[in-house]
Amino acid sequence: VWDTTTDEKGVLYLANASGILRYDGATWTELRLPGNPTVRALATVDDRLYAGGYGEFGYFPISGGEPSAWVSLSNQLKSPEHEEEIWNIEVLESGEVVFQSFGRLFVYDGKQTTTVIPPGVMMFAAAAGSNLLVPVTGRGIFSWRSNEGFR
Repeated sequence: VWDTTTDEKGVLYLANASGILRYDGATWTELRLPGNPTVRALATVDDRLYAGGYGEFGYFPISGGEPSAWVSLSNQLKSPEHEEEIWNIEVLESGEVVFQSFGRLFVYDGKQTTTVIPPGVMMFAAAAGSNLLVPVTGRGIFSWRSNEGFR
């Protein structure tokens, strides 16, 4: 299990090598991403289950408590961006969802996905309000905000 999250109804989701396991307290079900990558990162926000793995990230809308059809955000990207592996998902206070690989940030604002290149190799970023704290190997911790960039 690479990551876990729960939705507003207390449903548990686990990211693993076969996809996403969903447990509602009585029944286990499995969700898969296109291409069946290992799922490394999960996050739930309102009525969406965000997920990411190798070459694929996006979300499952959750309507009536059940996930519906996968919405790919990575299919809008060009190679080599499409081939990044998502290891972390952070949700900022501003509502932006940040999918993080070690070499790029993919920022989804609810309408479009923007690629952000960091000032070096990143480790696991953390949301702090509307800022994203980004540890960069050998350089220290940077703060990133969509309207300001890195500082």
